[in-house]
Amino acid sequence: MRNRLKKEYYLNFKKLNKVNISCRKITEKLINSVVTPMNEIHNLKHNKNFWYIILSPWINSFTQNSLHHYMLSKNKKKVVLPKKINFKVAKNCHAYWLMVHYNHITNFSDMYKQYFSKKSYFKKIDNFNFEIINMKKFSKISILKILIKNILKIYNLIALSISNFYIDKLNPKLILKLAFKFKSLPVIIMQDFEDDYKNKQVDVELRRKFYELTVKNLDKKIPKEIVKLMCFQIPISYIENFKEHYSTYKQSNFSNTKFFLLGSFINENIKFLISKYKINGNNLFYYQHGGTYGCMKYHDYENYEKNISNYYFSWFKEKNKKTIQTPSYFFIKNKIKRKKKYKLVLINQDFPFFYRYYITLIKEQLNDSIKQQINFIKNLSKNVKEQLYLRQPPSSLDTQTENQYQRAGINFPKIENENYKSFIGKSEIIITSYFSTTLFQALMNDIPVILLIEKNKYIFNNNFKKYLIKMKKTKILHYSAKSASKHINAIYTKPETWWCNKKTIKCKNELIKNFGFTSKNWENYWVKNISKNLN
Repeated sequence: MRNRLKKEYYLNFKKLNKVNISCRKITEKLINSVVTPMNEIHNLKHNKNFWYIILSPWINSFTQNSLHHYMLSKNKKKVVLPKKINFKVAKNCHAYWLMVHYNHITNFSDMYKQYFSKKSYFKKIDNFNFEIINMKKFSKISILKILIKNILKIYNLIALSISNFYIDKLNPKLILKLAFKFKSLPVIIMQDFEDDYKNKQVDVELRRKFYELTVKNLDKKIPKEIVKLMCFQIPISYIENFKEHYSTYKQSNFSNTKFFLLGSFINENIKFLISKYKINGNNLFYYQHGGTYGCMKYHDYENYEKNISNYYFSWFKEKNKKTIQTPSYFFIKNKIKRKKKYKLVLINQDFPFFYRYYITLIKEQLNDSIKQQINFIKNLSKNVKEQLYLRQPPSSLDTQTENQYQRAGINFPKIENENYKSFIGKSEIIITSYFSTTLFQALMNDIPVILLIEKNKYIFNNNFKKYLIKMKKTKILHYSAKSASKHINAIYTKPETWWCNKKTIKCKNELIKNFGFTSKNWENYWVKNISKNLN
């Protein structure tokens, strides 16, 4: 099996890195190529900055996903094509992410295989049956969410006339402190709710025109298949439903607005608000909402957030005037940390479907990671195993991990419905099996944590590689299951003997100082930094 798969580009780290670099270049060229066509089909005259804010998150995600499948197709000799291909078009960017990330839609990967096969190349558009995918297919819309949404709508109708700032962080203490400081109630942006606009049908002719305009001045090195796929798979919120979203842009008025505080670009209307706000030259404060920022060779979320903001509240330290290192809001109170409920927790929240180059484990890479976890568990002593808990993706999203664990005869208690802040705080030792936010959340709250990953599976930047060496020396990082289990067996009764060791303290303090810290009064830092940079 391995010999047959040696040709796959992602199993060779140098090739994977090379494709990742190509992906960045293609993304930039695609963004440049759509400015004129988008203006023309919507009868507008906006510059690249406007379209970058609106389209960049989706194009980034699309390019990574489509290039991955395009590379895979090179090794496929034969693909059996059905008479009709069920071609999926997302309602918006968020629905596309969920569709790709969790692969909820049956045969989504097959659609790409069929599309990139030598027989197809999207020559016959009539062979495609267009299906519009909503976010609602993936998310549970609770009565409480609907209630909160309606309450916020009423509140915002009142606040719009008297507010001088917008915020999307639903933290009562932060909102009250900002309101007191600026003597105004904020407009609260509802970022997690899907837009209410009724879906229009896919307009094939309009998309064909979009494609023809896009390829006119396109770089010849970009595969035309990817360009055509982009023009026909672009979410309907940017083509057919564009006018509804653009009305948000036209109706918005920021004459009295001092600043925006934002940490998510999920909702399409938020991006239209930001685009007008930025054109007016106002202050946008953007805050980092998760870990891994500042560590990867290329991180599209990080780049986008920094590019669109005037001031960037980051966890990590960076020599950049607009980047302000600010404490994370992920502060775990001592009263939670005192209630130790879990001795040892192994976290695996990665998913078996490709969605972005800089942090996804692809196919066999993920299989190897799961095998590493299984070997780690098998090498734990009997006493340790008795106190082990698992945190895994829901089985509805990932059956691969569950199946491999079952085949290996591994069945331990699971933490399923408890939020991260709660179970991390109540844990004595955390083992995270993938490079993620959890590592930094545990570190900044002084919870003993171990990172168990395979070497050369993540594309780290040169600066963070220096810290990886220190993490390995102090046994925070392990590249082998045997090494990690041996360490846990030695320290699990008294983890503080390792965690409070001088060398370990020095390493974790360097990581906290440079890549993420928190504070009991993190809101005060935020208010101070906003006020300071407005004056």
